[in-house]
Amino acid sequence: MSDGDRVRDTRAASVLVAFAAPLLLAALPAWMIGRATAEWRAARTLVQAEIRRIDAALGPLTAFQRQRTTALARNAVLRELDVNRPRVVHLLSMLGTLPATVTLERASMKGRGLVLAGTAHAPGAIPDAIAALEAAGAIVAQPVAGADAQVGSFDLHATYDGTRPPREPVDGTGATGADPPTEPQP
Repeated sequence: MSDGDRVRDTRAASVLVAFAAPLLLAALPAWMIGRATAEWRAARTLVQAEIRRIDAALGPLTAFQRQRTTALARNAVLRELDVNRPRVVHLLSMLGTLPATVTLERASMKGRGLVLAGTAHAPGAIPDAIAALEAAGAIVAQPVAGADAQVGSFDLHATYDGTRPPREPVDGTGATGADPPTEPQP
């Protein structure tokens, strides 16, 4: 090969490099961006698949949390009932001490206030009912006037907080309506 051919080839190569270099430099970032985008899409697909897998795994946990919330709400209601239970139990025990000559038709309690409505079937039944209520721990606030001779409907207003123990035996057995204290057995 002659020197002229070499120069011509060198010039052709230089021209080719001069035109190809900017094309390569322009194509390289596009190729790099395309590759990064493809990698990002692949990573996003993997992350989305992992999110779906975690959501599927958390499904039972979410159901458990709903059950837990429901159970906690039920427990709160039961605790409230349990706190009020001794008062209600004492109230029912107290109402059970009313004499047989009194028919209780309505009992309502709001706070510590107690209203009893009923019918007295015999003279002296109302004072007996008041005595039974007071012995069971109630404080009768408004005794009925002329209660000794009254037969018929009555309303009694009393205060009862459920914490006062009976003052004297409720029934003829000597039981006070409260559980006796138990001593440890040896």
